[in-house]
Parts: sequence; C-alpha cells; structure tokens
Amino acid sequence: MNFFGALKKIISRKKTKGYYEASQILTVEEKQSLVIASAILIVPFILSLILMLSN
Repeated sequence: MNFFGALKKIISRKKTKGYYEASQILTVEEKQSLVIASAILIVPFILSLILMLSN
C-alpha cells in the first residue's frame, strides 16, 4: 500500500516558492517501496534486452 501512496504523493505534489508541502514529503518506507518496485520492473527488462542483443 505504501507504493501506491508514494506514487500518489509524487504525482500530486507541487512546489510553492521552491518548497514542497510537509505532507507530500516521502517517508523512508515509501522511498524503499519505490526502489524495490522499480528494481522489480527494471532488472528483468535489462536482462531480456541483454539476452536479445547477444543473440
């Protein structure tokens, strides 16, 4: 659930005078869930790309 909450915060946040609102700052758990989800999506893509290029 933190993953979708983090995505919602990133999509909806806007800068005001160079600062973000305090409620829109990502927590450590949200950052970790984004990193894990991006790794799950990117690593197989890179591996398949390498395999396709090597053949």
